Amino acid sequence: MSGGVINIPLQIRSFNYGTVRLSAKGMPSGVTASFSSGSLVSGSSTLTLKASSSAPYESATITIFGVSGNRVHTITLKVNVRPS
Repeated sequence: MSGGVINIPLQIRSFNYGTVRLSAKGMPSGVTASFSSGSLVSGSSTLTLKASSSAPYESATITIFGVSGNRVHTITLKVNVRPS
C-alpha cells in the first residue's frame, strides 16, 4: 500500500439476481476499508484501503465479499501494509 492508501476498482454484475452488497474482511490492525458504493445492481465501485500511522508493517490477506440473495462470491487479495 504505497503511501498508506490503495484504491482497487471493482466491476459488479448481478446478472438479474438483484442488488449486490459488498464487504471486506480480514483487515489488519490500523487498516480501514471503504467502498465508494457498497450496494449496487451493476456498475463500478472502488475499494479504498487506508493504513493509519499506527498500522504495523505486514502482509495481510483481505477477502472481498459480494452477496446477492443466497449467492456469495469472494475475491481474496494479499496486500503489503506500509503505514502512512
